[in-house]
Amino acid sequence: MDITQLILDEHHEQRRLFALLDAIDRADVKALEGVWDQLASFLEVRAEAEEQHFYPALLRRGEGAGDTQDADTETLDAIKDHNEIRDAVAKVVAHAPGTAEWLQAVSAARLANSDHMAEEDARVWLTSASTRQ
Repeated sequence: MDITQLILDEHHEQRRLFALLDAIDRADVKALEGVWDQLASFLEVRAEAEEQHFYPALLRRGEGAGDTQDADTETLDAIKDHNEIRDAVAKVVAHAPGTAEWLQAVSAARLANSDHMAEEDARVWLTSASTRQ
């Protein structure tokens, strides 16, 4: 399996789940909780997998991508992003689903995750472009 395609597929699933949250009636607390729980678990499992498997391989390779200086810089930035996503996810569970506070916390989690995905999408594109040359 192509790791770059897997990353892009997972990004699509994350965007789909966030969009699904947007489509659910705010009064349908059970549905909101179900989708959020699935999304929060997905985000954690993905971050954990990257940290245990992908980043060590990146560090062994010793190269950064795009505008990063090196693999160490890129890895530390990605882990910082993961921690920001984790912090944002933790804030969601502090609020009742469907409330204005919950929606605001979900929005913050989406923003943190979207920023991280945009960086990864750029790296995937650069990696794919360099292998095509």
